[in-house]
Amino acid sequence: MTERTIIIKNCNEMSVAKYFTVFGMIWGIFMGVLLALNIGAGASVMGLGSDRSVVAMTGGFFMMIIVGAILFFVTGLVTSCVYNGVAEKTGGIQMKVEIPTE
Repeated sequence: MTERTIIIKNCNEMSVAKYFTVFGMIWGIFMGVLLALNIGAGASVMGLGSDRSVVAMTGGFFMMIIVGAILFFVTGLVTSCVYNGVAEKTGGIQMKVEIPTE
């Protein structure tokens, strides 16, 4: 294998934002489950175990996925813009990679 040093001087903002969106949706699934369980537990404690609590649980679950996707998309966009600005002044991130030789 050949080892080379590369420098990341610029990244595509939309590409980074798309990856962050996927991570946000995964985060939203975990948080949505927690929110749905809390809504269900609260409805059970108050004696409101009906169809409305199931709708609220389902709505809370999907709302967290959407909120996570939006928040992480914006975070990825801002992060990549800041990185591009800083990398322009500092020279970027230096990495060593191994390239297989065939």
